[in-house]
Amino acid sequence: MKVGWMLAAVAAVGIGTAVAVSAPDPLYTVERVVDGDTIVVADPDGGEAVRVRLLNVDTPEMGAKGTLEGCYAQEATDFLTQRLPAGTQVRLELDEEETDRYGRTLAGVIDPESDSLINADIARGGYGVAMLIEPNGKFYPEVLEAEEDARHRGRGMHAPSLGCSLSAQAALAEQALDDEEPAALADAAAPDLDVHRSHVRTVRADVDRLRTRPGPEEDEDGHAVRRHYLDAGQSRVEAFDAEASRLLDEIDAEEDRRAAEERERLERELERQRVEQERRDREAAQAAEAAAAAERSRVQRESQYTAPPAPPARPAPPAPAPAPAKDTYTGCRDYGTRTAPNAVDDKGRPYTRIDCTTKLPI
Repeated sequence: MKVGWMLAAVAAVGIGTAVAVSAPDPLYTVERVVDGDTIVVADPDGGEAVRVRLLNVDTPEMGAKGTLEGCYAQEATDFLTQRLPAGTQVRLELDEEETDRYGRTLAGVIDPESDSLINADIARGGYGVAMLIEPNGKFYPEVLEAEEDARHRGRGMHAPSLGCSLSAQAALAEQALDDEEPAALADAAAPDLDVHRSHVRTVRADVDRLRTRPGPEEDEDGHAVRRHYLDAGQSRVEAFDAEASRLLDEIDAEEDRRAAEERERLERELERQRVEQERRDREAAQAAEAAAAAERSRVQRESQYTAPPAPPARPAPPAPAPAPAKDTYTGCRDYGTRTAPNAVDDKGRPYTRIDCTTKLPI
């Protein structure tokens, strides 16, 4: 690939005289746009297509969507595609180092019709930022001036409303904290405090992932873009951090307040139980003392007591008459009243045994 100027020896008036003239820079035909700062051009000498990385400008990376270095990548690619549609001819200007570690040609891309530097046009539209990697700084001043103009006018990557920027993400994160305001925490159930804390930490983690995820090296694509978003969003992120920290402190304070109230309640309950136990102990001691006093009084009374004399014994009742033996008497009997009976017959009738002759009792 031939870029720049060349010397041509031409004959002039006079023998041995040579004049150095500059040959026109070759024009390259754009085959396609890779992303916001990389194109592929055809080699005018018929060789393989040339992959060109535009010098001193860095645009968001198409393959890094969801990260800072991927924010506004599609818009940057679309701009360069419209600016350099396939078939457009451009001129390339090199600097000290002609290729990078990936074998891409490092160049300023110039529109031959307007003589404008495409690298600067990208920055002027807000699709990229100035990037200086020594020793190639040939186009840096012009690109930086274009970036400052875009920043002043709030174009593209510098727009305050750019939703994927760190500033916008921090602002949205602040809004996401509104539902966790301390005013609502005082009425929240105890388990909900952990939910509030988890929400705040999740929102903070989302912001932290944007700013702390390892970015590209300083000389790689996307580094300047990432640095731009980090710098532009620093103050907003600091405000978000302060708000998140304040809210986490409020949640912790609310939990501490409830824990202190619970400790006081338990202490009051323990004190109540202690006083109640002391009351029961006193009553039990008083009851025991009263019982002991009553027992002592009873013992004293019993020791002083004199039993009354026993009443006279009642006479024993007369022994019942023995049952009469079976009457076996066969002599004379007197059932009258002339003599006292001295026997009883088989039928239980009293009679007197008498001499049959004299009629006297026997």
